[in-house]
Amino acid sequence: MNPAWYAIYTKSRYEKRVSAALAAKNFTIFLPLCYKPWRVSLTRCRDVWVPLFTGYVFVELDCNPENYYRVASTTGFVRFVGSGGKPTSIPSCQIDSVRRIVNSNIACQPSVGMRGGDAVTVRLGPLAGLQGRLVRQKGRKVFVVSLDLLKKGVLVEIDAAWVESTSIS
Repeated sequence: MNPAWYAIYTKSRYEKRVSAALAAKNFTIFLPLCYKPWRVSLTRCRDVWVPLFTGYVFVELDCNPENYYRVASTTGFVRFVGSGGKPTSIPSCQIDSVRRIVNSNIACQPSVGMRGGDAVTVRLGPLAGLQGRLVRQKGRKVFVVSLDLLKKGVLVEIDAAWVESTSIS
């Protein structure tokens, strides 16, 4: 069986601990983080990196009973995301798209329930080649890459001249 990406749901604020524990068990994990300024007091701010998708960690594995148990026995694990009680894999192209956005130095934020918009492919800039949707939000156009299983996505403000209309397969 080929390894595939799965989303696991964690206890609240356990994402970093779960990802560290799974990495220690030699699993390939992906925990997308985004920058968020945190106000400590009226005069001080602290820079923090928070999970882009709160409550979720992505793990690449062969979903056999042994690996399933090793992941499920991790402290902070709640459940695999899926349907009918079975884990559902996430296409690796969606994980790769989110990874490229997070690894670029472009500010990103989570988006929930963004529907519609025009199917586009980015042609210029650090995200060249990515496919997603160009949607209007608060009077500006933003680029969204979706993770269909979670019904969430990554929102990036991008110049509309950098994209070209296409059809998403």
